[in-house]
Amino acid sequence: MKRFVLLASIAIFGALTTSAWAQEPRPLRQLSVNGFRSPSIGLEYRQGAYSLHTGYYTSILSQSDSRNKRSTAFIKTGVSHYFGGDQKREWFVSAAHVRGRTEGWKKDGAFLEAGGRWQVAKRLELRLGAGLLLVSGKPARLNPTPGISYTIPLH
Repeated sequence: MKRFVLLASIAIFGALTTSAWAQEPRPLRQLSVNGFRSPSIGLEYRQGAYSLHTGYYTSILSQSDSRNKRSTAFIKTGVSHYFGGDQKREWFVSAAHVRGRTEGWKKDGAFLEAGGRWQVAKRLELRLGAGLLLVSGKPARLNPTPGISYTIPLH
């Protein structure tokens, strides 16, 4: 199951980032400190249209049924591709590996996300998207993925 999730993640990410979507933003390098779900509570390094990110991802999930919901945590590491916009706003797709940290969720999985990014002030960005959490042995979960980022340009 782990291999299937990994291969599906790679295939979907590859399909979404083909040159058919190609209006790429101008090249840039930056480091972002991210808050909340998109892409995670952590760091993101971006060069041009691509980024690497790692951090902590939380969600309210149940172990077995909807009556037993609680906060569930994951370590999340992945890549993103930005397209179709300018420096003030653009779209993104992301694929990430997740590792559960909460009892009942201590498994490997994948997280696929798509959304938008908007610069609302100098160095401050808001994000809004939707993400699909795939963990073996668990039903797939579709979650909203809001986020906030403080971005530092690198020269």
